[in-house]
Amino acid sequence: MHIFLECPITSQLWTWLAKGSDQHIDLSSGINLVLGSNRNGSKLGKKVMNAAIIHIIWSIWLERNARYFNSQQTSMSTLFHGILAEVQLSFKLSLVKGSSQMTDYKISRLFGIPLKASRIITVQEVNWTPPPDNTIKFNCVQLWGIPLMVLSVL
Repeated sequence: MHIFLECPITSQLWTWLAKGSDQHIDLSSGINLVLGSNRNGSKLGKKVMNAAIIHIIWSIWLERNARYFNSQQTSMSTLFHGILAEVQLSFKLSLVKGSSQMTDYKISRLFGIPLKASRIITVQEVNWTPPPDNTIKFNCVQLWGIPLMVLSVL
């Protein structure tokens, strides 16, 4: 429990994952951590979070062995980059598609995984300039199926 969930050094990894993905990470037990009962999002979000948790656990174990048996210590930056690389590698050929949810966007951005959304909403940027003075503007709208026209004099 201490090495994986309670150690101040490993808590930095869990805090990084929780903040970067905007997800709650349940560290009350190893079972809750691995099963992720509180994870939400699409199939992509869940799979990436599961991969991240597995890679963090594996990195903690390797770091523990390096410190204990070889007296070697890895920097937090190197651990973060290693975890990022492993999760990215896990999803390079993935056919799992994300959704247009903010959670999927944050998780994809955190791990540098291209978001292949099943439905992409396109947003068109419009640059509006005010009309010249003495302009008449008509807005046509429908209200309860009844066409209405609004006249504005600018």
